[in-house]
Amino acid sequence: MTRPEPAGPDIVTRALARDRLGVPSVVFFGVAGAAPLTVILGAVTTIYAVVGSTVVPLSYLVAAAILAIFTIGFVAMSRHIVNSGAFYSYIAQGLGRVTGVGAAFVALPAYAVMQIGLFGLFGVVASGILEAAGLHYGWFACALVAWALVSILGLLWVDLSGKVLAVLLVAEITLVLVYDLVMILHPANGTVSYEAFAPAGMLRPEFAALLVVAIAGFVGFEATVVLSEEAKDPKRTISRATQWAVLLPGLLCALSAWAMSVSAGPDKIVASAQSDQTDLVFNLVGPHVPAILVQIGYVLFLTSVFAALLAFHAAVARYQFALGRERVLPSAWGRTHPRTGAPLLGSITQSVFALGVLITYASFGLDPLVYLFAWLTTAGGLGVLILMWGASLAVMVFFIRNRLENVWRGRIAPFIAFVFLSVILLATIIGLGDLLGVPGDSIFNWLFPAAYAVTATLGFIWALIMRAARPEVYAAIGRGADFRPPTANPGPAGSGAQHAIPRVNGNRTNGSAVSNGHEGRKPLGYDIKEVVIRDVEPVSTDEVCALLAGTIGEQAVARWLLPDPVGRQESSPAYFEIFVDHAVQHGEVYATVDPGSGDLLGVALWFPFTRSIPPPRDYDLRLKDVCGSSFDRVRELDAALEVHHPIHPHHYLAFLAVRPDKQNLGIGSALLARHHARADAAGIPTYLEANDLRNRDLYLRHGYAVETMIQLPDGGPPIWPMHRAPRSLRPTQQPTQQLAIASGSFSR
Repeated sequence: MTRPEPAGPDIVTRALARDRLGVPSVVFFGVAGAAPLTVILGAVTTIYAVVGSTVVPLSYLVAAAILAIFTIGFVAMSRHIVNSGAFYSYIAQGLGRVTGVGAAFVALPAYAVMQIGLFGLFGVVASGILEAAGLHYGWFACALVAWALVSILGLLWVDLSGKVLAVLLVAEITLVLVYDLVMILHPANGTVSYEAFAPAGMLRPEFAALLVVAIAGFVGFEATVVLSEEAKDPKRTISRATQWAVLLPGLLCALSAWAMSVSAGPDKIVASAQSDQTDLVFNLVGPHVPAILVQIGYVLFLTSVFAALLAFHAAVARYQFALGRERVLPSAWGRTHPRTGAPLLGSITQSVFALGVLITYASFGLDPLVYLFAWLTTAGGLGVLILMWGASLAVMVFFIRNRLENVWRGRIAPFIAFVFLSVILLATIIGLGDLLGVPGDSIFNWLFPAAYAVTATLGFIWALIMRAARPEVYAAIGRGADFRPPTANPGPAGSGAQHAIPRVNGNRTNGSAVSNGHEGRKPLGYDIKEVVIRDVEPVSTDEVCALLAGTIGEQAVARWLLPDPVGRQESSPAYFEIFVDHAVQHGEVYATVDPGSGDLLGVALWFPFTRSIPPPRDYDLRLKDVCGSSFDRVRELDAALEVHHPIHPHHYLAFLAVRPDKQNLGIGSALLARHHARADAAGIPTYLEANDLRNRDLYLRHGYAVETMIQLPDGGPPIWPMHRAPRSLRPTQQPTQQLAIASGSFSR
């Protein structure tokens, strides 16, 4: 048996604060990122003025529909991958780790500059409000106050930030609805026009440009998935919250854009927007409401920007945390605040970076609205759009490879979203100069796309370096909470060793194998009490592979994987060799032998997921070579099992096999008891997958509980993931063993 090697002290926090956020709080983070009041007062008015089109309301409905289709696959992915890395982790899972790191290197600057740009708008709006009250403070001083508040809230409990956003957004949305009602009740020509929603508007040449700006107004809704690790019941919470975070801003912006056209008049809305700019809504409702309601609108405009600042700060900090936990960034970024559970260095880093940018802009006297707000938020929006485009492709590829969702959610909806987002991304890049307001020959027409290309390339290179130099880190990319870097844990059986917290990689060590244990309730041949534990001579791993092939290799799951009996018989030993070799190096192998002949009778392969384990050597290559045409089905099984594999420290029983003619003698039970004694003494839970009712019942008798049932597709058999909590031993109790157990390295 290979003993786990000691690990260093705890340097990475395993997870963000759990179970903090319900559906409403997560929705508030997502809607806050989209900043509906800011979009309505700023972006909607700007679209009317700049594009000169009257079908702006329709563009928001179409944009919401496109993103609603996108969220179908996006949310489906969130049910299988719970990770604060969001787009990064999804792209890593769907398109590979190298592409995933490239996406991470796009996400970090995109969200960072998006958040920093909002400080410019906040400073200008706050300065204007104070100016009206007779107080003279420049934009920089006001932005510094917002910076300090966001920096403090970013280190506090995430549910506190969610409550702050809840108060601000409820007030904001209520005011928007009141304004909309007032504008609709006071139409310009005495009649309410629905011309802005005419479907023919989609055929207008300017509609693509409208979609570009409208989609940008939704940026921030994906913050819901960034908070997946802190959500209560994330698989349900994130799904509902993301849908609401798209539908609510979309409907609100479409309604408000239409209400503006009704109040100003379809034939005058463009001219009014060009003359009144961000004051358009206030000028339209001002004659019909008390002055205090307009003043409240200005204040809530400011709080809307602040809510977006807080939401994007949370997104940046959690991206950095996800990368630090997986050691793509230095592991110090994987720490959380000891009291609040907020990402520590990620939050501090973004605050310091933002302060540096604000000081630079103030020092050079750059226009905060044009060069800070407009330019940086446009640049950030482009980066997020690139991530959305990559995520739509990644979701589609992931579900084509792993058939965990139906055809609509897993393939059709992601494909439709990918096509639409491809068109919108291309239109954005081509028209970026117009969005920035620069001439066609300006360097800024291509500077931001080129910058993202450079950062993505740096990410690709860094991933390749990690793959070559740090394979254990590379294996964990995109795994999120599934990955467990080093932390202190008691060694097995009181050994005092310290273990790192585990994961193998996307190709989990079970490799589609499930435990076997055809044991009866009563031992028939061995006198359990009289057999003393002793080490035996090492046996050949060829023997172990042959035993596994002759037992597990003929069971229902193996027949489902490799239906051809001749092909299965030929390939099974090589298939199991992949995992036996890996267990010899990184796991714990127990074997029972006949005391007289020395023949191998039973074997158990355990993997201690209480430390970091590298992936099996050349896993995909060897698996393809062995499985041939069944490779996709094997990977499909891998993915199905991976979804249910626990993320907490545990020991995993990958295989338990007993020679067919020696079953019903208690050998399998003895092998289980051998390892359970060690796990119980160390307080470590165990986990396995049972592949038939007989095995399941055996494990139930040994203290395992069924978590769920996995039904393999295409007439495949069921599999039952099962876990066992450690049992406490009395101080004087020593675990008894029943068979001669081989515990040592196996020779080739």
